[in-house]
Amino acid sequence: MKLIRLLIALVLVTTPALAQGIFPRPTVYLQHPTYIYVDLTEQRLEFVDNGRVTLAMPISSGRDEKPTPPGRYTVSHKHEQWVSTIYHVSMPYFLRFNGGTIGLHAGPLSGYPGSAGCIRLPEDGARELFRRTRVGTPVLVQGRAPLLNEVLAELRQEQHQAGPSTSRGPIAKPGRPALR
Repeated sequence: MKLIRLLIALVLVTTPALAQGIFPRPTVYLQHPTYIYVDLTEQRLEFVDNGRVTLAMPISSGRDEKPTPPGRYTVSHKHEQWVSTIYHVSMPYFLRFNGGTIGLHAGPLSGYPGSAGCIRLPEDGARELFRRTRVGTPVLVQGRAPLLNEVLAELRQEQHQAGPSTSRGPIAKPGRPALR
């Protein structure tokens, strides 16, 4: 009976946040002191060690037609140098999830979701994450990646609010490459 009350309370507390697509960063993941947390909404990764965020970096998750699926995973394999068997591209510092086809690896950051389902990381961050991560490390992927048309609309709105520009170049945002 206590379990049922706890579950009902949890649903009542989290339902408004879930409906809005808001996913709070967990403080503990499956009683494990070390885990990787990926926030698809914010396009950000955090490495949590002994309950403290010790490494954080931007990401580029799966694009609209090949989204990165939210869920709970475990790092099942580590490959310092890996070549995709599907796309035949280099995926340095690959941390595979659950023996499947997706994971974390170094790759270009587009400033928006742009991969084929994996989570791309900056080269230096991927190297350090690879060094710190052990096979068996839990990975929690939450949120919803913004759709490309949402990102473009946001950038256009920011450009419009900034006023007329002397440049007629592609839309750009600090920290993000230009969108053409």
